[in-house]
Amino acid sequence: MTDKQGDLTLLVDDTVLNIRVVILVETPVGFVFEKHKSGYLFVLGGRVKINETSEEAALREVFEELRLKDLKLDLISIIENFFSVDGGKKYHEINFVYKTVINETPDLSQFTSDSGNVGYSYIKKEDFDQYDIRPRAIKELIKKVGPFTHLINKAE
Repeated sequence: MTDKQGDLTLLVDDTVLNIRVVILVETPVGFVFEKHKSGYLFVLGGRVKINETSEEAALREVFEELRLKDLKLDLISIIENFFSVDGGKKYHEINFVYKTVINETPDLSQFTSDSGNVGYSYIKKEDFDQYDIRPRAIKELIKKVGPFTHLINKAE
């Protein structure tokens, strides 16, 4: 099953499987995060569409959200994310994590979320512990320096 826009979303038994991209956008003043209406923060990203590579999806998402283009993206990780919301609805996400470093600091107040969330903000790496960032593996990934990483975030 895909939704009307061709997003790679499947319902398997009682679990929704999403194939997604996550983009860590590092700027001179911190990483770009979006604030969910319930208060937690998450990095830019979205679902991969049918017949779209994960890199194409990442470039599309950054353009849709912040109007940034011609970025150099590096695939740095895959995060398998398992969680439940809304009274137990289960999700299994496979997230291709890309990182880009830009030398500019876009005015985030000019951008609005297309999903009804609160907005965007910059968070410095050293301040991550003060925030509820999801998936939780993102904090670990950004602080880590090293080769490609495969992380599993499975809520018990």
